[in-house]
Amino acid sequence: MNIIFTASDLFAKPGVVMIDSLLRYNPGKHNIFFMFNSTSIKNRNIIKRTIEKYGSKYIEIFMDLKMFNGFPVYKRFGYELYFRLLMPYLLPSDIDRVLCIDSDMTINGSIKDIYNKDFFDNYLMAVPSPNDIQYKKINNTKQYIGGGFVIYNVKKIRNDFTKEYIVDYFLKNYDKYPYLDQDFVNCFYDGKIIILDGKYNYIIYRNKKYKKSDIYEISKNVIVAHFPGKLKPWNYLYGKNTYKIYWKEAKITLGILSYIKYKFLFYLFLPFQFIIVIMKKHRKSTFN
Repeated sequence: MNIIFTASDLFAKPGVVMIDSLLRYNPGKHNIFFMFNSTSIKNRNIIKRTIEKYGSKYIEIFMDLKMFNGFPVYKRFGYELYFRLLMPYLLPSDIDRVLCIDSDMTINGSIKDIYNKDFFDNYLMAVPSPNDIQYKKINNTKQYIGGGFVIYNVKKIRNDFTKEYIVDYFLKNYDKYPYLDQDFVNCFYDGKIIILDGKYNYIIYRNKKYKKSDIYEISKNVIVAHFPGKLKPWNYLYGKNTYKIYWKEAKITLGILSYIKYKFLFYLFLPFQFIIVIMKKHRKSTFN
């Protein structure tokens, strides 16, 4: 498989958790591409070692930010938000397809069958967004997929569009896209997207109280768990018991002591969660 992802220094360890869980459940000699601009050598080496211990190949793609001149920048995301837009043109020419995956995910099973699914002349394969009905109306599209887990038919994209065309199209239309790269992907490739089963990008809601039976069913049936939002399950102010779904895989990657430390801080600050979140002091992470 060809897999590509990105992670700033803030998301480096979550990225390690994601790629470690993916390779654990999907053994084989895969090509793992890492897109970066300012991610430190230390963190890139950690990612590299994680990938190579499973026998897969680690390939770096340096992202020159000059490619994104004129793109709107948001403090929370940085330019990493746009890396996937130009990804098809930065991969080796013999790459026909690639899975583009976010760092705030954990993998709980094999994705090989879905990765090799026939495109039937479509550009993408992905899971519908939980808000697809609403977003389809906003963007006037036939379907609306979520980001995070998208398989790209890079051969067809390169054959049908130039990099310059995609950049120009985005710059002329981004003011219509409240969700920027995700809206762009849905509008630009509209009608040429294969819809995948929801278990390949299952959204975990931070403030939902999951029963033990819910967690069991998720662990049993969900292949890719996604943890969107500003607060993540490695933040000790994450909320509810949702963190257990993330740490099922994370404690294997990071070790049981990291999990114990997280749980200690989580319960220590539990009485103050509401006040601290309101005051926007949720930036601390147990990964510091």
